[in-house]
Amino acid sequence: MGLKMSKTDKKIRNEFSEKLWTLLVGLGLVIVLVSSVIFAVKDDEIKVGAICYHKFYTQAEAEDGIEFSTYTIWVEEFENHLKYLEENDIRVITVSELLDYIDGKISLPEKCMLLTLDDCDISFYKYAYPLLREYNMKINAAIIGNRSDGAQEGNAYREYYCSWDQIKEMAASNVVEFGSHTYYLHDREGGRTGTMQMSDEGTKTYRKVLINDMEPLNQKIQSVVGYTPRFFVYPFYAVSMPSIPVLRDDLGYELLFCGNSDSTFRYCGESVHTTNYNPFKKGEEPADILVKRYTPRSGDDFAELIKTIFEE
Repeated sequence: MGLKMSKTDKKIRNEFSEKLWTLLVGLGLVIVLVSSVIFAVKDDEIKVGAICYHKFYTQAEAEDGIEFSTYTIWVEEFENHLKYLEENDIRVITVSELLDYIDGKISLPEKCMLLTLDDCDISFYKYAYPLLREYNMKINAAIIGNRSDGAQEGNAYREYYCSWDQIKEMAASNVVEFGSHTYYLHDREGGRTGTMQMSDEGTKTYRKVLINDMEPLNQKIQSVVGYTPRFFVYPFYAVSMPSIPVLRDDLGYELLFCGNSDSTFRYCGESVHTTNYNPFKKGEEPADILVKRYTPRSGDDFAELIKTIFEE
């Protein structure tokens, strides 16, 4: 025969059950809220590294006596870089993907990498582009207009740079996103280094120089690949701060690529970001559209470079 509970006991039990239930619900809400905050931070703030390539070199070319320049790396090294990024779950993205993230259209993992290519050297088309397709990775390549004109026309530039036909082919693969690296200004002639403002040059004149050079390049790229370039790469990493509003507001470039802080400091007198990576927030326009990049040299420890880029 079971024990009968008094009305008082039942009341105490019910009150206790209600308090316990209230407590459990409260704890559940706290856990949900804390989890939401943690995941929101991860989703809304990302670290973007950027690496710069120029030329790629094979053993056969070495045996033929072709010059191995400072900014050249072995094709095998480049493939190892792709393998490392794949094996370490570092998402390789395009400029447009990053801009879509900034606009709040997509989500990206906490660590991402922008692979970039300056100049569109022919070795990129011959060696690096096939590897990017094989590993299903993407790169952001900056075109020098007059070099690709020359390659298309078959003059002295033909054996050194990608032609417009080759650029069109690569764009159709969705492996390469193309940007601007100037039409004629990738030079050190007439007292100017790349797009640097000369000491005796007024603001209006300087603005006109930049627009006259890059507006035709924007139009050419649009006619070949079907879109207007969204990014610009400074020749020689040489940044003049007065160029930024012209490139952004007049020419429509949404990101501007330079070198690392040390190289940029030589030209514009201030660092780019306080970290080696580039911080971006979802749904928030970046305060600084300069993107810091690092250039791996042949023989460099790539794993150590990646560690340096993403360290706090």
